[in-house]
Amino acid sequence: MIVPVVFDMSTMMPHMLRVYFNEFFYMSNKYGFPIIANEFYAQKPSEILSKKPHISHQYDQEKVNANPNLNIRYTVPTDEDIVKAWKYVIPDEFCKHLVAEHGGINSAFAHLLTKRDALFEGLLEGFIADIKCSGKPITAFMALIYYPSLAHVAEKHGIKLIHFERGCFRKPGYRNTMMFSAEHSLYSSENVNDMTQRYEKFRSEAKRSKLKLFTNRQILSLFLSHDQLKHLDAYNSKPQYELGCALGWSEDVRCECFSRYNNSELLYTANEAFGEENLLTRLHPGNLTKATYPTHAKNLDLSVDLIEFILKCERVAGIMSNVSLEAAFWGRTPYTFIHCPAYPMTLHSFDRKDLVILESSYLNWYAFCWLVPSELLFDSEYLFWRLTGPSELEVYNRHLDYYLKQDRLPRGILNMQPELSVKVIRHMRKRFGSKNC
Repeated sequence: MIVPVVFDMSTMMPHMLRVYFNEFFYMSNKYGFPIIANEFYAQKPSEILSKKPHISHQYDQEKVNANPNLNIRYTVPTDEDIVKAWKYVIPDEFCKHLVAEHGGINSAFAHLLTKRDALFEGLLEGFIADIKCSGKPITAFMALIYYPSLAHVAEKHGIKLIHFERGCFRKPGYRNTMMFSAEHSLYSSENVNDMTQRYEKFRSEAKRSKLKLFTNRQILSLFLSHDQLKHLDAYNSKPQYELGCALGWSEDVRCECFSRYNNSELLYTANEAFGEENLLTRLHPGNLTKATYPTHAKNLDLSVDLIEFILKCERVAGIMSNVSLEAAFWGRTPYTFIHCPAYPMTLHSFDRKDLVILESSYLNWYAFCWLVPSELLFDSEYLFWRLTGPSELEVYNRHLDYYLKQDRLPRGILNMQPELSVKVIRHMRKRFGSKNC
């Protein structure tokens, strides 16, 4: 069984994993898996909405069906579904105990993010023991947030831990993709090393099989949302700024636990290296505090979408942002500064001002091996297949075939001259493609 773990203690965006809970609850019900979650998430929807009526759209089936940004089309759980569900609840009392012990919610959350906790491990051990009584083995836990206690308990019991996060291609600009690792935290040096090793395997496999690689424009033509394909016409447009800074959340305990590098430092060092007149700053869409950094961010980007921002810049920098890697697909030079999935192959200091175009083979691997079609992350057959350790080329072909099938594109389209294939892909996707892409 694959057991989702949906737990967080964020104060900036309380209960930020609500939609993920609903998506995983749907998956768990579909396949007969249990789910582990905060007490808040495991409440009846009627109880949740009585306290937070502003999130009613997340429990309205018609609105859920119409939401283009979801990873999967889930069925909204009813009160009865929640009552009958095979679920394990991390109680509010546990969180309150941690807060009292560590002097605050953020300190308690940081403790769980960086250290093992005996009480947390005790809860997880109890859940595992009860699940084992069902006679069904746990193959893997699946979690958006990486906790050392969860990793330790999983390893102790021979259970895989799948860590996932949204990819650089996502709605509304692109198809929805996810990042997936069954080995390490996505935001660790170990994962950076693992990604590098996986890429080297792909290069060897691709060379042996004489795989025909895509150009950046071909990749984008497959991943862009239908209404964003127009941006391909501006691929070679002249940048207006030497550097674009894509800011992260103004407050992020998860980031602060591992580095003191923040938005202010990014903007300060960018100004020192390039000058404020050559710098364009884009605020994070989740910038709930409305922080604007007036000292360093003189030129704020007001573009309607992120792609327009990228095209205005010769280089794009983010602390650990997916935007940096997204920019590489548009031929821009990417910078990142903290270990993250965008870290390999990007620049890590403004001392390097040369324009670096990432290798086509790496971007092919990243798009078709590292990124996962979001719908497949909720498919048990796919997850069990990934846990068997398929080759990089097998992953590449499965993902590519999935995308081609969604848009009714023939495999032979890859044998065309690159720019001709871009034109044909754009035409066919607009005419025959899935409305979800």
